Amino acid sequence: MSIVYKICPDCGSHDVIDIVYGRLSNGLKKLVEDGKAIFGGETGYYFNEEGKLINLPIYHCQNCSSKWDREDSLAIAYQKIKKIIIKCNTPNNEIFIDINISNREVFYEQIYNNQILKKDFKKVSVEAIEKYLSMLQFVDLLYWKPLYEAESIHNNQWTMTIVKEKSRVYKSGINAYPSNWNAFWGVTCELLSTTIDF
Repeated sequence: MSIVYKICPDCGSHDVIDIVYGRLSNGLKKLVEDGKAIFGGETGYYFNEEGKLINLPIYHCQNCSSKWDREDSLAIAYQKIKKIIIKCNTPNNEIFIDINISNREVFYEQIYNNQILKKDFKKVSVEAIEKYLSMLQFVDLLYWKPLYEAESIHNNQWTMTIVKEKSRVYKSGINAYPSNWNAFWGVTCELLSTTIDF
């Protein structure tokens, strides 16, 4: 899934132009003069009191004058996740996980050899959900490919449904996983307060 950066996070308008920094070439000057870009100054960053590099906004909404950068758009994209449903299957193991971000309810069930091995439903704290969303961004969840596939004598499969405000995003794998799957699985188990092996 690609993140749409040129949409206003405040009013939802698509009437967005770039904020440009540095020395203006003739081409950029023309864009600014024609109202297709805004000149933001000589540099697009500054250092705060702690010495941390802070990037200046690079997008401007023509509708409400809001300004933002790519990091803001990325954070907002993850904040729009309402629910994550995960299913994992191996020849003897079935795992179902339902994480409802909106109401902070989590449920999981693990069935091994047709017997329920683990099962739990609970409400988690606001802090736990915020940390989880932050970690989803850290593992680049929204940038995972739709399908991971590899040949194997095993038959390990997983599917994921990411429910957003107005859409659903689907990810899956057959004997293959994203490179940061283990980190994702670790933070998911931490949210569930359990360990689940498959």
